[in-house]
Amino acid sequence: MPVPSRRHLLLATVAAIAGIAASALPAAAQTQPPPLPSALVLEAGLVGQWSGVLVYRDYQNDRSFELPVFTRIQAVADGLTFIRVSDFDDGPKTGRVFITTVSLFDADGRRASQASFRKGRAVETWVEKAEVLAWQDAEHWTVRWQHEGQDNGQPAVLRTTQKRTGTLLEATREVKPSGAPDSEFRQRNQSRLTRQP
Repeated sequence: MPVPSRRHLLLATVAAIAGIAASALPAAAQTQPPPLPSALVLEAGLVGQWSGVLVYRDYQNDRSFELPVFTRIQAVADGLTFIRVSDFDDGPKTGRVFITTVSLFDADGRRASQASFRKGRAVETWVEKAEVLAWQDAEHWTVRWQHEGQDNGQPAVLRTTQKRTGTLLEATREVKPSGAPDSEFRQRNQSRLTRQP
């Protein structure tokens, strides 16, 4: 029986080590947490009809008001654009209000160009950055949106925290004067929506 050469022994040893490393890879990979999905992916999971309440603060008297609201979210076939239409009754003076927001996401899903349309008001446009703060699965997550804009006619930082828990979607908008510390964020409005069949 021929005696293995040193070269054959070396090749066999390398192959054995490679086999052990390859077999260990799946176990090591399982210890790594799954990557967080982008805000674009989570937004796509919101397509459909929602109803609930809108809570907002009136600057005139600093009181909060709660109004029933109905929201429809539609995805455009390009995979990056979404149309959100919310309507609510703002009382006998204003009547029924429709707010249409069009969002166009960047390809990486972490930023969106937004435009908001409401009868009787100038069109608003802004660019918002999104950060996924927490994610468990497609129906349990938290995303924070933030951009520079205006609040009550003054320069401000606006951030909206969306939290989905199953069929419940909560969105809280907070504002603070530009340049102020984060401790000065104040709640501006909030919506609490439940997915409809």
